[in-house]
Parts: sequence; C-alpha cells; structure tokens
Amino acid sequence: MISLTAAMAASRLAGDAALFFLFGGSGMMALARTTVQASFNKRAVHLAQCWAAGIALLALLSLICLQLVSVGDGWSSAVDISLLKIVLFQTEFGQVWLVRLLFVVATLIAVLAARQNLVIAAWAGIALALTALAGHAAMHEGLLGTAMRLSQALHVVCAGAWVGSLVPLVGLLRAMKHADLREAAGHALRQFSLFGHFAVAGVLLTGAANTFFVLGQWPLHWHSPYQALLGLKICLALAMVLMAVSNRYLWVPRFSGKPDLAAKALVRGTLGELTVAIIVLALVSVLGLLEPV
Repeated sequence: MISLTAAMAASRLAGDAALFFLFGGSGMMALARTTVQASFNKRAVHLAQCWAAGIALLALLSLICLQLVSVGDGWSSAVDISLLKIVLFQTEFGQVWLVRLLFVVATLIAVLAARQNLVIAAWAGIALALTALAGHAAMHEGLLGTAMRLSQALHVVCAGAWVGSLVPLVGLLRAMKHADLREAAGHALRQFSLFGHFAVAGVLLTGAANTFFVLGQWPLHWHSPYQALLGLKICLALAMVLMAVSNRYLWVPRFSGKPDLAAKALVRGTLGELTVAIIVLALVSVLGLLEPV
C-alpha cells in the first residue's frame, strides 16, 4: 500500500509540473510571433493545456484530502467534511490552499474557454506564487517571514518560467528547420534567451536566499535527509544551468552555418534539461514534507 508521504509527494510533483507548463509554456507561446504560433499544432497545445489544468486541479484536491488523512484518524478522514471545514477555514495553510484552489479553477476555466495564452499563464503564475504562503517559507513571522515568502514566490515563478518554457521551446527549435519559419523562430528564440537569463538568475539568487532563510547555512551535513536532498537538488540545478549555457552559447551561434545540426543538438539538450528538471521537482516535492534540519 502506498504510504501517505509518497502520495503527498506525488500529488505535489504532479501539481507543480502541470502549473509550470501552464505558466512558463503558455507564457512563451504568448510571446512568440504569430507566424511562429501558427507552427504549433493548436489542437495538440490546447489538449495538453486541458490535461495540465485538470491534473493541477486533481493534484491540489488530492493533496487537501491527504492532509486531512495526516491530521485525522486514518484514510477515512479524507472524506470527513467537518474536518475539511476546520482545515480550510480555521488553519492558515488551509486558507492558502483554498485561495490556490480558486486560481487553479480559474486557470482550468481559462483553458477550457480557449482564452489567450497570456491569460492562462497569468492565472497559473498566481497559483504558483501562492505556494510561498505555506510550507517552509511560512515558518517565520514579521519582516523575516515576509522576506522568505517573497523570495520563495519569486523562486517558484522564475523556476516555472524557465522549466515550463522548455516544452514549447522544443517545438520552436523544430520550426527552425523550416526556411520560411526560421527568421520568426529565431526572433522568438532570442526572446526566450533574454527572458531565460533573468529566470535562471532569479532561480539561483532566490534559491541561495531560501537556503539561508531556512537553514542558515549551506546544506553540508549530508547525514540529514533534508540537507542531503537539498544538496542533490542544488547540484542538479547547477547541471541544468550548465546545459542551458551550453545550448545558448555553443549551439545557438551555429544556426547561421549548420541550422539542422544545431537544431538537433538543441532539441537533445532541451530534452535533457527537462529530464533533470522533473527529477528536481520530485526532490522538491519530498523536501517540502521533511523537517528542515
């Protein structure tokens, strides 16, 4: 039987990954020129957004039910309405989840109504940022608590912009193979590169700040499960940065001479970044359930 901790981690992973795509992916598609947007399969994009929004909603609902199990009398507490009311309306984290639920529902409605990508990205971005109001970022009050929440909100938004945009980036790179789309796709790629620099810098700076806010030091004591996983997460994040730098400064300049070779290399590099990003998200899902010591 699956453990409660594993179920909560899986729900967090699914919900975060879905919101990352809805925020970063939809945002990037909104910034691309019309000619590049036309190269995407609109039906496939809309279907992916519908799935992502549905997963985000189901993941949050399951996380709420699992929280009821953790504070109640076993798995039967998952459907305890009286306990649900107490958690959602009389606890701080429950109220945060309730507000998040509203924005996730708004994201789903925007997707189903086929709203513009920018609208979808906005709702999903707010839902992401609200994760900073609960968990380890909410462990302090006053000025320190406010700083922690702001840093964490910026961290998840930057991470969502970076990782989520990698999904449509693969399609953009494939569009570079077509001569009639190459100029517009190149413009979109430069836009992605510009915003990507800010997003990556934001992830690194706020990640370092969050580490010191929570631990007060670098995670060097690997006998602690929390610090060991956090150290691994940092190493993988730095590996993603190296992959991104390699893509941008090694392969992008080669488009002028060998566009097909450069596009293939960039697609492989981007898929590699996505793979590592999923592992990082899985680690984050577990870290949020551990005591930060």
